[in-house]
Amino acid sequence: KEFELTREEKSYPISLEKSTKKHALDEKDIKILRIIEENGRARIVDIAKKTGLSSELILYKLKKLHEDNIILGSRIIFDLEKFGYFFGNLRIKLKNLDEETIAKISKYCKYHTYINAISFGIGEYNCLMQVFYKEEKQFRDTLKDFLEKFKDSIHTSDIVLIEHEGEIKTLPFQ
Repeated sequence: KEFELTREEKSYPISLEKSTKKHALDEKDIKILRIIEENGRARIVDIAKKTGLSSELILYKLKKLHEDNIILGSRIIFDLEKFGYFFGNLRIKLKNLDEETIAKISKYCKYHTYINAISFGIGEYNCLMQVFYKEEKQFRDTLKDFLEKFKDSIHTSDIVLIEHEGEIKTLPFQ
């Protein structure tokens, strides 16, 4: 939104029916997943060299992991600080986490220039809002506007500033 991109948002629904089916991963699958976790755009030839497997087997296994919905997709992660952007989170305890409140907050966030993401859950803080900003004033103004607009719905909130996010590791096993 900050870069004034105006294309339609895309959704990537995950089917619960497919995701409840258990799949056994063998050692070869895990090796492949570890490599693409580090670099989702790794070439087949490079994966083959690192795993000691043939390119044909790598292609087969990747196709199978996609078909079985083990691999849902990949995405690019930017080092936003190199662009001069930063992000912070606002953790919120909403008084009522009902459909109406969720809809109002979601609609507001969808069209706000600096709000990147909003999520709702069942923890102590039942709402998390992520804000991207270039100048601290943009962050403060965004939070001030949001907190003022939804003051009747918010029990309490706190700010979490993120610096040097580090590596993202998604695989839970060694």
